[in-house]
Amino acid sequence: MALEMPLAWAPAPEPELEQQARALGIDLVAELRKLRDRGERRVDWQARWRTWLTHAIAFARKQAKPSSTPASPDRAARADAERRAAIERDREENARRAAAAARDRDAVRAAAAATQAKLRGAG
Repeated sequence: MALEMPLAWAPAPEPELEQQARALGIDLVAELRKLRDRGERRVDWQARWRTWLTHAIAFARKQAKPSSTPASPDRAARADAERRAAIERDREENARRAAAAARDRDAVRAAAAATQAKLRGAG
């Protein structure tokens, strides 16, 4: 039967996992607190602790890996040029849309004026 973690429960030593965790800067007390705060129900808390530490170690290793492709100055310059080109394309598109909107407004005003002139002439 699954039970909540007893308040007095402390994990039995897991020397290999604990050594790996400490080497990666993982705070075991903080990790136990995180696990306890989850409020899970388990049958085997020691097994859950081993799994928790294994995941924490894997996560820390993943975070510690350097980027496989460091940003080069050329790459950064290309990215900057692409951003500037995209901004310029957006400006040009906005100018085209503004011109089209102005033409549409003028056409609507002309049609409204023609309709008003017809109505005045018919009355």
